[in-house]
Amino acid sequence: MVAALFLVMWNASYLNLVKVLLISVGAIQKIITLLAIYFFLAWTRNAAHNVHAFQRSGLQYTPGWCVGWFFVPLANFVMPYRVFSQIWSASEPERGIGIQFWRSTPLLLVWWSSYVASRLVNVFASFLANGSLVGIGVVGLIDAVLTGVAAVAIILVMREIEANQGKIAASFQSPTAA
Repeated sequence: MVAALFLVMWNASYLNLVKVLLISVGAIQKIITLLAIYFFLAWTRNAAHNVHAFQRSGLQYTPGWCVGWFFVPLANFVMPYRVFSQIWSASEPERGIGIQFWRSTPLLLVWWSSYVASRLVNVFASFLANGSLVGIGVVGLIDAVLTGVAAVAIILVMREIEANQGKIAASFQSPTAA
C-alpha cells in the first residue's frame, strides 16, 4: 500500500517535472526562433543595402521594403521570393553596373516553396490532423521537414549572395601599389 502511494506521488512529481521541462524547451525554442528571424531580416536588409551601395541595377525595392514585404498580408506569399530573386541577380559578380538581366537559382524556389508549404501546413494543421494524436504527429513531422528544407536552402542562398557581394566589394578596392 505504501509502495503504491509512493508510486502515485512519484508519477505526479515526474509529470510535473516533464511539464516544466516541456514549457521551458518551448520557451527556449520561441526565443531562438525570434532571434533567428531578427538576424535573417537584418541580413536581408544589409544584402539589399549592399546592392544599392554597389550601384547594381535590378533591385526594385528599398532595403526597408525588402524586409517589410514579409509583414504585408497576402503579398508575403510572393514578394519575399521576388526580393531574394532580385538580390541574387543583382549580386552576380559577372554582371556589370547598369546591366539589366534577371537570373535566379533553383535553391530560391526550393526555399520559398518549402517555406510557404510549411506555413500552409501550420494554418491547416487542425483540419489535416483531424484531431487525432497520430495526425497531429504526422502534420508536425511534415512541418518540421519542410521547415528544415527551407532553412538549409536559405542558408545556402545567403552564403552564395554573401560570397558574390564580397567579390563585388573586392572589385571596388584599388590594388595596392608595390
